Amino acid sequence: QLQAFADLARAVPATIEWVDIAGLAKGASRGEGLGNKFLGTARDCDALCHVVRAFEDPETVHVDGRVDPATDAEVVNIELLLADLAHAERRLEKTTCRGEERAALEAVVAALREGVPARAAGLSTAARLAIKSMGLLTLKPVLYAFNVDEADFSLGRGAARAAAEAALRSVRHRDPRTDASTIVSAQLEADLAELGSEEQAAYLEALGMDAKECLELGLSHRVLPTMVRQ
Repeated sequence: QLQAFADLARAVPATIEWVDIAGLAKGASRGEGLGNKFLGTARDCDALCHVVRAFEDPETVHVDGRVDPATDAEVVNIELLLADLAHAERRLEKTTCRGEERAALEAVVAALREGVPARAAGLSTAARLAIKSMGLLTLKPVLYAFNVDEADFSLGRGAARAAAEAALRSVRHRDPRTDASTIVSAQLEADLAELGSEEQAAYLEALGMDAKECLELGLSHRVLPTMVRQ
């Protein structure tokens, strides 16, 4: 539509670059394991998509020996809170931190100490801009992508979606006003990637899905909420 309105000969679609960051474990905020590297990579991103395991598979061992999406999401949220708190406190110790930046960081630190992410601290647009260069992790928009199995994604989508929303409601240290969620099936997409076009269509039809729609838009794109598509 913009191309037609501006009478342009060529249109360049908007793109999203995804950066795969390995799961954070307890202690990442203190630099344990590869925590510093992972957190540094995340700070350079504009938004965070947290892929949370929500499927049972005895052959895929969970580090804690059980599948608990809410707890897994909460572990990461806590690490992000702690990392931001340390980052903001170090900046406040600098004499060069003054004016709008200092006021914004003081508000952020107060919120983080209460377990509230920076994006839920009630910052104004000006305050957000004043601390944008710090790359605070909890200031970024967040999408929780609950990774379900193929059957739940294709045949039990309604129940899987409801379960994901229930799990999200029980996650602490998030912003219920802005945080979004969806369901995905990494295994289903991996299986499709190994098939030819005709086989993909037949496979999806067998699962009761609209093959044309899925293949044209991509499964993940089809279920991601408006926040990500825009």
